[in-house]
Amino acid sequence: MFLTGQHHTRTPLSNIKNFACFLLDGGFGHINKGQKQALKIIINKVEESVDLANLYLDVSEFEAGKGFLDKKEVYLEKIIRDQMKKLAYEAKLKGVKITFKSDKDLSKILVDPEKIGLVYYTLLDNAIKYTPQKEGKIILGLKKTEKETILFSCQDNGIGIKKEEISSIAKAAFQRSKEARSVHGTGKGLALYLSRLIVEAHQGELWAESEGLSKGSTFYVELPMK
Repeated sequence: MFLTGQHHTRTPLSNIKNFACFLLDGGFGHINKGQKQALKIIINKVEESVDLANLYLDVSEFEAGKGFLDKKEVYLEKIIRDQMKKLAYEAKLKGVKITFKSDKDLSKILVDPEKIGLVYYTLLDNAIKYTPQKEGKIILGLKKTEKETILFSCQDNGIGIKKEEISSIAKAAFQRSKEARSVHGTGKGLALYLSRLIVEAHQGELWAESEGLSKGSTFYVELPMK
């Protein structure tokens, strides 16, 4: 029932967006500057709602054990760099510096590149959001471990996490720290929760470490090489 509801939610939202785009393109004649701005806002809000509906749907499918993985042999470094490009503008606006350190000659790994890309995107996006302007630094890392896994890390000097809250991070939807909600009150915590479900579907692990509030945090994603 819940999954069906999400499908039904996306359809009318897509219709609203298409109709608004038709109006914006002058489908019913000339529109003035103010009307154009209003239509752009409508389209933007509809896109946000569609993204949220898709997120609910993905979470529901993975919770039900029906999440689909389209695995391919890929280089994780390329996936990470692709996400860095997507978020480069946001980082620049906040004045946050991102660096990436990777082991050389890492082999390809069998994963769903789109979904693992979403995981890396979510962690980097959160790091940017919760890292203060000026002197904000994010260090991404990728290395092979002795356990025959590849470990990704996303370290920031942002708001940090209370030690007593670390164990609950990404364990449930809508669960974020009080400090995170104060910085970005509109977040649902769904993307981070979905990231954990995706990583676990790859027989991997996602976790966080922090020395406490105002001391930054590091998120890790460990994936088996085979």
